[in-house]
Amino acid sequence: MNSTLLDQALRLPAPDRLQLADELYRSVDQEVEEEGIPLDLLAELERRDAACEANPATGCTLEELKSRMFRQG
Repeated sequence: MNSTLLDQALRLPAPDRLQLADELYRSVDQEVEEEGIPLDLLAELERRDAACEANPATGCTLEELKSRMFRQG
């Protein structure tokens, strides 16, 4: 990734960063729809899903996740 581009994006005001993130996400989402999910990513997602199903107590609530994410930021 081009660090200059990332630095420029990170200096944008929050509303512009959100719009950029949304547009980037949509571009990836459309690409995935057209090309499908790479098999290695699909295998990892299935592995993680199986691990969660086998031991649901290892998960956390959305609120807990948000709290951890914002403490690290």
